[in-house]
Amino acid sequence: DYIRFFHTLADRSPLPLYVYNIPIRTHVHFTRDSFRRILAHPNIRGAKFTDADLDLFTSVRRDSPQADLLCGFDNLMVPFTALGADGAIGTSYNLTGKIARRVFDLTRTGRLEEARKEQFLLNDILEAMGGVRMIQLVKATLELYGVHCGDSRFPQPATSAEDREKAKVIYELVERYL
Repeated sequence: DYIRFFHTLADRSPLPLYVYNIPIRTHVHFTRDSFRRILAHPNIRGAKFTDADLDLFTSVRRDSPQADLLCGFDNLMVPFTALGADGAIGTSYNLTGKIARRVFDLTRTGRLEEARKEQFLLNDILEAMGGVRMIQLVKATLELYGVHCGDSRFPQPATSAEDREKAKVIYELVERYL
């Protein structure tokens, strides 16, 4: 089972681990009990929570206060942070890190109206990206900043001419919002 899998990895790792919970990719839905058991391992530091189930997140936060819980959905940083996320990991942050940092800090300090406004800016960029080819779009946009990342590795498709055109729109949005 996957709990034993994570514990085996943690037993053999010289470094602390973070478990990625991404049911839309893995089709594995962690339960409250499975989180409790996984996060009880002394070498598992925390989890990336890429699941929109705020009730489950709240339960995990209460059950495992020692764990670092990271928001995995770029567009939901405000609610996850308000409920106790310790940070966030998101693909768009390669471009929108300054905005994401403002969302996180504003939420953490209780300035929710300002945090919502920043979250909406971030969500505008995410909407322009469309979500489907996000990795390719981030790479193409980074190229416009002079950062050449190369193409994605298989099984991800290569960056297309259409991605490069869309990247120009995303670049303009990021520049306007920063």
